[in-house]
Amino acid sequence: MKKIFTLLIIFSIVVLPLGNLFGASYGTFTGITEGINFGPTFGIVPNPFELKVDLPVGIPLKENIDLWVSLSMIHVGDDGVNWEGVWVMPRYDFGKLAILQYNVLALNIGYPLNVSLQYHTEIGIIDEILSLEANLIGNLYSDLSLLGIVAPVLYFEKLIGLPLALYLELNASFEGVSTILGVDLILSKNFELNLGYDFGGTIVGWLSITF
Repeated sequence: MKKIFTLLIIFSIVVLPLGNLFGASYGTFTGITEGINFGPTFGIVPNPFELKVDLPVGIPLKENIDLWVSLSMIHVGDDGVNWEGVWVMPRYDFGKLAILQYNVLALNIGYPLNVSLQYHTEIGIIDEILSLEANLIGNLYSDLSLLGIVAPVLYFEKLIGLPLALYLELNASFEGVSTILGVDLILSKNFELNLGYDFGGTIVGWLSITF
């Protein structure tokens, strides 16, 4: 456990000086970025120790178009440090529709070669208090599969003045459902820290900084 917390501290120190790339939950994407975003994500399995890191950057191109690029995906485990690839994802927002805060269509292309078509949205239930984030991911290559992510999010800033949100994220595929319980800390307009626990035994999180 000491090794895990040490790595978390080092990881935070390295990336901290570097809006939100993601929704308030761990695995969902939000609407079009309003600035250049850097949002490293991580997943840690304590025993046996395993660390996965992704280093995505979001770049706004137009009011309703942005481009996401993963600078690198890295895996650390018993076999050492391994590079796992990169990906690029252009996105287009068709705009707000009733309670849907945005309607984003995305094409994700990764290396080693994989392709997915994605839909990102958020349903506003109670303004600035409760929402439902949702992503739908259809993998087209190298395998055919479907993944749905839904996450109710409760925001506390308007309720009691605390700049944080709690979420329960459900990831559903044909292989089953995984659950993540976590907290999103809104530390400033341009900086957020997300920490969660996947009940499969993984500590997850991301940092998000807007320039």
